[in-house]
Amino acid sequence: MANINVNLNSYAAEEGRFDLVNTKVGLMIDGLVAAPNTLVANPFTALINGGAGPTTSSYAPVGPGTYTVVTSSQTQNRVIVLPDISDVLITKNSVDILTNKTLISNTDNVTARALWSGGTSPSVLPTNTINVSNSANPTADQVLTATNSTTATWQNPTASGLYSGGPTNPNIVVVNLATSPSSGQVLTATSATNATWQTPGSGSATLINSAYACSNTTTSVAAQGFFTFNDVPAAVGLNITPPTPGGTTFTINMAGTYKFEFQARGTPQTLTPPTPIVLRLLNGVTPVANSQYASDSQTTSLAAFPNGTELCVGFGYATFAAGATVQLQNWTAAGGGSVSLNSIPLGGDATINASLLFTQLM
Repeated sequence: MANINVNLNSYAAEEGRFDLVNTKVGLMIDGLVAAPNTLVANPFTALINGGAGPTTSSYAPVGPGTYTVVTSSQTQNRVIVLPDISDVLITKNSVDILTNKTLISNTDNVTARALWSGGTSPSVLPTNTINVSNSANPTADQVLTATNSTTATWQNPTASGLYSGGPTNPNIVVVNLATSPSSGQVLTATSATNATWQTPGSGSATLINSAYACSNTTTSVAAQGFFTFNDVPAAVGLNITPPTPGGTTFTINMAGTYKFEFQARGTPQTLTPPTPIVLRLLNGVTPVANSQYASDSQTTSLAAFPNGTELCVGFGYATFAAGATVQLQNWTAAGGGSVSLNSIPLGGDATINASLLFTQLM
């Protein structure tokens, strides 16, 4: 049987029931705190002492004909402290388990090994767990980035868009759908929110890339042969690759429209009557349209090499595909005559006797 001590100091007008099983209870209406017979003002307090059984209960009066059951399975002294404020205790008819979680109360931080993702609304809990426990410590400015649907690591951010229209409320221009650029392409807006890499259009003529090569040595170019260039300055830009010294071939690295300019001064194979020197450009094995030019023969005979010379000059525009290979060809006598080049004309100083220049236009 239970031992019950009751002080009815403010209980005279109350009705209630006390039915305590296997426990020893000191109960006071109008205050019992810390130890029996210690009186404090007003609050109703029930002190439950652990009994012999695994579970002890007390019944506290709450109104006529009703009672509240307090159940405990404690094995040591336990204290529940109610704050000195008016409040409502909310009960929950479920059991929630926290596993491997740390709550740091003084900073309100939570240490977690994983994140949840996949919730469709505030009332629908996410179902996918994203593991972040294997991620190395981040460095400055890194962001937590998904590596697949269930893991994430700290990574340096990469841009998938550009901001435009700032400084306040800038517009995001998406560029992550653009294919990888090729040499010489520029990022071009296709709408107010998208941009792609594109080859510059053919607006006003603007020098953006050029390559030049020349010859200043005494040599001979065979019939249908190609001019070699021993002096090759560095190209401007990357879209045209000139020949290596002693080579013949220019390589077009970016599709587009190019201006070409060439000249050669030499002695044709046939002197009487002199055969005009004829030059043209070849793209691979195909003659470049409108690139064939001839010298002007104004005499009935021409002095032999190295004294007699003719000058052939040509220029124009041509469109080339990326990867095109272009050479300056000797087409004198419809491809049947050679041309000799002298670096020092009669009575003069050493000069350029052949050259070719390409300039890209946009």
